[in-house]
Amino acid sequence: MSNLSIYIKYQLEENTIKYNSFEEINNYDKVVYINCSHNKLTSLLELPNSLQELYCNNNQLTSLPELPNSLKELNCWNNYITVLPKLPNSLEYIDCPYNQLILLPKLPNSLQHLYCNNNQLTSLLKLPDSLMGLYCSDNQLTLLPELPNSLKEIDCYNNQLTTLPELPNSLQNLKCSNNKLTSLPELPNSLQRLLCYNNQLTSLPELPNSLQYLHCNNNQLTSLPKLPNSLKELFCCNNQLTELPKLPNSLKELFCYNNKLTSLPELPNLLKYLNCFNNQLTSLPKLPNSLYQLDCWNNKLIKKRKYKYLIKIIYL
Repeated sequence: MSNLSIYIKYQLEENTIKYNSFEEINNYDKVVYINCSHNKLTSLLELPNSLQELYCNNNQLTSLPELPNSLKELNCWNNYITVLPKLPNSLEYIDCPYNQLILLPKLPNSLQHLYCNNNQLTSLLKLPDSLMGLYCSDNQLTLLPELPNSLKEIDCYNNQLTTLPELPNSLQNLKCSNNKLTSLPELPNSLQRLLCYNNQLTSLPELPNSLQYLHCNNNQLTSLPKLPNSLKELFCCNNQLTELPKLPNSLKELFCYNNKLTSLPELPNLLKYLNCFNNQLTSLPKLPNSLYQLDCWNNKLIKKRKYKYLIKIIYL
């Protein structure tokens, strides 16, 4: 194959070298890095035993050759791959979204990050104890396996999940939106971001003090638990809430529209955005000087007060 754009690195060298074909590459057995992305390739040659990083994304590949035992990073996203070959024990990073995978092979114990989103996966095999990031959104998963204690981030949105397994104590980010969840497990004290919108949740568990971002909109919630003092964003719109708990002083964004609220609690001094339209509010609390946008239309407000320091105010 000619007229390609192939970038490689050799052992003990920092700079990449560009070739126009695989045949031009000298000392192929000493190559540690290959980037042959965006070439419309339908197949790859045998890979060198020295290879540590492979980038073959955005081609027309339906399969991959045998992977060398030295490989640490595999990037093969946006192809037509249906099955991955056996994964070497040295592998630390897999990026294989936007393919046609229905099942993953056994995952090596060395794996730290797994990106397998936007495939056709219906299940996942046992996850290695070393895994720190699991990104499996936009598949057809109905269940997740046991989660390792090392895990810090889970992206499992846009699946068919009805329940989640026990969450590890190390978890910082959980994105489980657009599933069929009716409840959530106990949340770890390390959690900073919880995105669980577009589910069937009727209640939330106790929220950890570390939580900064809570997006629980488009559920069936009738109440919220106590909000942590660290919270910066609260998106609870499109639920069945009749009241809100005390708002923390750290809160900057409150989106609570399309509920059944008759009043709002005291607003924090740092609040910038307040969207509370489509409720049953008859009055508003004192608005903080920090407020940038107020959207409160379609309520039962008796008197519309004007606040000169607002840059954008919407009553329509």
